[in-house]
Amino acid sequence: MTSKAKPAGQNKTERRWSVLREKLAAHASLLAEQGVLTLKTMKGRRYWYLRYMLPADEAGRRRHGSVYVGREADREIVGQVRQLLQRYRDRRLWIKEVASYARFAASVKMLALRQVRGLSRFRKARAET
Repeated sequence: MTSKAKPAGQNKTERRWSVLREKLAAHASLLAEQGVLTLKTMKGRRYWYLRYMLPADEAGRRRHGSVYVGREADREIVGQVRQLLQRYRDRRLWIKEVASYARFAASVKMLALRQVRGLSRFRKARAET
């Protein structure tokens, strides 16, 4: 067995959040698109889990991934997980927005070029008359 040294000054919740954040970061690309926090009841107690779908394996089967978040009463960690998921999803939306702005800029450029070409044709025709 290996033992992990506990950093000085960190309480139990901070250590749990640190480990949980690393687990979620490993699946950040998946969690930007999907995943849900859900309460699961086991032996009369309720626990928070983050559920998501894993990519298809070699046989084409998809599986559920699940990360234990904490007990129902662990509202601080659940709130932090929700915020982290929102950050992942906000980044994804930001990338889509930048792409749409780039398409808009390209179409404005094309319209401007058409205007310039049209004006130069007009001037050329006017000069010939």
